[in-house]
Amino acid sequence: MNARKHVDYYRFEPDAPVARQDIAAIFARYAEYQGLALADSRGYAGFVDQAEIAAYAGFVDQAEIAAYAAGSVEVLYAVEVVNCYPDGSFRPLVEATRAEVAAMLRRLCVSFTKALRKLYEGFA
Repeated sequence: MNARKHVDYYRFEPDAPVARQDIAAIFARYAEYQGLALADSRGYAGFVDQAEIAAYAGFVDQAEIAAYAAGSVEVLYAVEVVNCYPDGSFRPLVEATRAEVAAMLRRLCVSFTKALRKLYEGFA
């Protein structure tokens, strides 16, 4: 699985700092690769419907999010895996801290768990 795109044809830079938008792209690609559904805090399983994503207003710095990460950020924001800063920005180019990555990973795991619970409720 190639979760993180290489920098260019000749460089991968595995030790380079990872921006917040890159973490979102990695997590979303991992979920897609594994065929994992996500759920928001309301317990809705699966990726949110397109109408909800279309209603997404965006962050104040939405234009700074790279095209390859924009869809991932929108979906992960909709299922509450990533969030914005108090000023409404996402800060996509800022290096993700360990605390931010840990919090996003925890919320991603919670989202998977909620989606699985919702899925299995239909079998009970």
